[in-house]
Amino acid sequence: MSTIKWKAKAEETSFVLTGFAIVSLVFIISTFQKNLGDVEHIILFFSLAFIFEVISAFIHHDFEKERAGYHGTVFQYGGILAILCGFLTYFDKVMPWSSGMYVIYIVGIIVFIGLTFREVNVWQRAAMTTDET
Repeated sequence: MSTIKWKAKAEETSFVLTGFAIVSLVFIISTFQKNLGDVEHIILFFSLAFIFEVISAFIHHDFEKERAGYHGTVFQYGGILAILCGFLTYFDKVMPWSSGMYVIYIVGIIVFIGLTFREVNVWQRAAMTTDET
């Protein structure tokens, strides 16, 4: 029962992040509608986040598959990383003079990648334990 609750929560989180990516895309496109070529990379990152989060939600929804939780988490984390990179690119475009924003997002991305590697180790240990039994 706890596994079903976890996967439902993961699916819900992916849908929330999907909505966030769409709102970000609409904001970027409406703000820079005359210069969309200038913000191509920002649109790319938020579009990638949208696609990854939708895929993640559908993978988490299919909880009967053995590795669905792992694959759903991979896409979910990919979407989160794309959102972080999208914001870094946005602030690079809007506030190139603000070194504080660079530091915040670069440190955030580094911490996120570190936590992701830790999470991968947890999944690998769980898979090894499952395979041994």
